[in-house]
Amino acid sequence: MRWLMGEKVKFCLSFHDEVRYIVKEEYANEAAMAMHVTNLLTRAYCVSRLGVQDLPQSIAFFTSVEIDTILRKDA
Repeated sequence: MRWLMGEKVKFCLSFHDEVRYIVKEEYANEAAMAMHVTNLLTRAYCVSRLGVQDLPQSIAFFTSVEIDTILRKDA
């Protein structure tokens, strides 16, 4: 994310399968796309190290990236 977004994002929290960044509202959509790209690059690197040549599309991208205006804990 830092490579794609620079100083526009601040890492906030990582818990199990959840990652949160603090981003100004004007960069929210750009940050959501950067999350997908970061995930894709990370997975591609990992499978290539295992010698796998194809990355299934079903795992290449997140199922969703949520943009929220407040930091909250879901029940």
